[in-house]
Amino acid sequence: MISRDVAEKFMEADYPESKWEKVHFIGFNALNRCELAIMKKLQDEDRACFYWDYDNSYIREGKLNSAGMFISGNLKIFRNDMPSDWKYDTLLTVNDPKVTRNVIETTSEIAQVKMVPYLIDRIPGLSKEDAHHTAVILADENLIVPMLSSLPENTGDINITMGYPLKMTGVYTLIRHLLNLQRTLAPLSGSIFFESGEALEILRHELIVNISGDGERAVIDEITQKSLFRIPAEFLCRTELLKSIFRKTNTPKELSEYLKELLAKVSSGNPDDNDDSPDGAMHRKLQKEFIYSVFKSVSRLEAIAFSPEVAFRPETYTRILDKILRNQSVPFTGEPLSGIQIMGFLETRALDFRNIILLSVNEGILPTASQGSSFIPYSIREAFGLPVINHQESLYAYHFFRLLHRAENVTFIYNSDSTGMRTGEMSRFLTQMKYENIIKPSFLNLTFDIRTPPEIAPIVQKNETHLKRLLSMYGDDSGKALLSPTAINTWLACRMRFYYRYVSGLKEPDVLSEEIDHAVFGQILHRIMRTVYIDCMNRPITGKFIEDLEKDESYLLDITDKSINESYGPDLLRPLSGNDIIVRDILYNYLRRILDADRALAPFTIIELERQFRFIIPCRSGGDTIMVRTGGSIDRVDRLAGKTRIVDYKTGETAERISSLGDLFTDDRKKDLDGWLQTLLYCEAFLSQNQNAIVRPSIYRVKELSAGEFSDMLRIREERNSEITVEDYLIVRKEFMEGLKGVVTSIFNPEEPFRMTVSIGKCGYCPYRGLCLR
Repeated sequence: MISRDVAEKFMEADYPESKWEKVHFIGFNALNRCELAIMKKLQDEDRACFYWDYDNSYIREGKLNSAGMFISGNLKIFRNDMPSDWKYDTLLTVNDPKVTRNVIETTSEIAQVKMVPYLIDRIPGLSKEDAHHTAVILADENLIVPMLSSLPENTGDINITMGYPLKMTGVYTLIRHLLNLQRTLAPLSGSIFFESGEALEILRHELIVNISGDGERAVIDEITQKSLFRIPAEFLCRTELLKSIFRKTNTPKELSEYLKELLAKVSSGNPDDNDDSPDGAMHRKLQKEFIYSVFKSVSRLEAIAFSPEVAFRPETYTRILDKILRNQSVPFTGEPLSGIQIMGFLETRALDFRNIILLSVNEGILPTASQGSSFIPYSIREAFGLPVINHQESLYAYHFFRLLHRAENVTFIYNSDSTGMRTGEMSRFLTQMKYENIIKPSFLNLTFDIRTPPEIAPIVQKNETHLKRLLSMYGDDSGKALLSPTAINTWLACRMRFYYRYVSGLKEPDVLSEEIDHAVFGQILHRIMRTVYIDCMNRPITGKFIEDLEKDESYLLDITDKSINESYGPDLLRPLSGNDIIVRDILYNYLRRILDADRALAPFTIIELERQFRFIIPCRSGGDTIMVRTGGSIDRVDRLAGKTRIVDYKTGETAERISSLGDLFTDDRKKDLDGWLQTLLYCEAFLSQNQNAIVRPSIYRVKELSAGEFSDMLRIREERNSEITVEDYLIVRKEFMEGLKGVVTSIFNPEEPFRMTVSIGKCGYCPYRGLCLR
């Protein structure tokens, strides 16, 4: 755009002809009055040639086809210096048997680029020598990344005239995380604390992992295991790399030097990386090119940020740098006359191709829906000949239809997905082609046959590998694992879940949650009770002692807080949320309920807390007798009224009574029986090491505890009007052990398969439901 004062100076100047060579203008469109005057002066002085490439169809139709809006006016003002034999009835309108026009409808952006290799293979007569006559044009330039990843290895040479968006590279994401790390750090208690989310994103970033060692990996594991949320710099800065990352910058200059130092470390790479393959070398080359682009942008911004005339705050510097990097592209180098051309739509101006594949031919993309910012109303802009959105549409229309003048094979692809902000409509230019008097395209619909996912087999047969793994864990003398009650309950609830968890060894990944996770709620309660009674072991605990303990609320609250902090870190390292306060109050309430129940039963003496007991179960497997280790950690063992109680605290649902012991060993049973199987197994484990003891199973159903109506005993209702209260484990020991041996035998029986539960409701919170396609 030339301003009026510049045009006036040009018109008044008298340039010697010797300093001018003839200027050639090819197919320009919109001109303002100043530019028009300059072009006219050059034409009158015979210093310019004008070349107009058009098709008679949109010149004759005038306003019916906006592609000729500016060309028609320019032809009246300027001469046309095209050769006399130049044809203005092009392949846009002339019927020719070799001309094909296809419009393909897809239902996703990625489906478009995945079709390109197939369409290239179907181009007739395509060879390496004339591949440069073929163009893949991206109306939406954001498809460049999936486009490059979709090209097959045998494509041959390609020439990419577009830039690779820097915002889609790993270098940019690393810079973003580093900037966010600086933005979210907090000085507390004389130290610098970093948010664990950004810290883990950086430490797990591919560029940092590539130059990391055992020290960095140990920090990641420790953050996850300890559930740290605010991490002090002293904890993180164990290696030179970590010291470079986790430090505070106070000024834009320090922030700039911080980024450049880390970019230099990343660029140096890992000296132990011995990948000499062509792909590895190309990956490193591209990575260094991206790093260099970021480094150059940071250095250029320094000239402004560090000048004494401008005072930048770090926040302002961060926003400006991020905006620069997001809008930056890394250019590719290539040979324009070699290979298939991959380019943006506007880069095709004044170029002709024999074969064209044009992607994202959607309304809103072609033509683009953007409009220049202006406070001048549309009607006034239109009246005074200022640029309006109609002019922009005309420019795109001309470039679109001119591209088809000499193209023989053209395929248009558009996305019909209308989710989000998309309209799912094909471009108005395709609609024009459908109804105007030009070569009409064929319309194809690339639909997907959407079906429910195929069901996987609900049964997995046991094989020798499965049995060897089970025996090595639970039956081999060298093994240390115990077949825990949790594993047995898992087998009874869903054998497929047992297969994934214990046979295949698929564990749920450690996830860092900023709030107290309900999955560890019970663990915290167990820790609280252990802390309360740890100093009272092997001495009588009276009702008066518990009553005095309950009066000291500050002591009990302090124990609750310390137990939470042991699991999740102190409040200084973890922001306290509303959910945390609620969970803390619930834990304190549960503690008071258990103490009330204990006060009603006192006096009693605690013998053990959180101690592991084990025993051996002999069973048959494939004709052989094997010894299976089982057992677990008992929450509490106490002596009450001459009997030894095996106490387990349960915060979940636990059955108040059972119909029979056989119900505990029924396949695909409900979860509320898990607690009693676990407690009875603990009774057997304790009795195997204390054979003269009178053992009683006891479960504190914490949700239902109250001092007035409290029963911790196992009740078996075999008939409607009769009920057995198990006050001595020996009463049910024989029947329980027969059932337990039967279950353990089925686990190691090669004829017993792993199968999915028939109760789909159990799959709702199962971490393996995706593997079962449920």
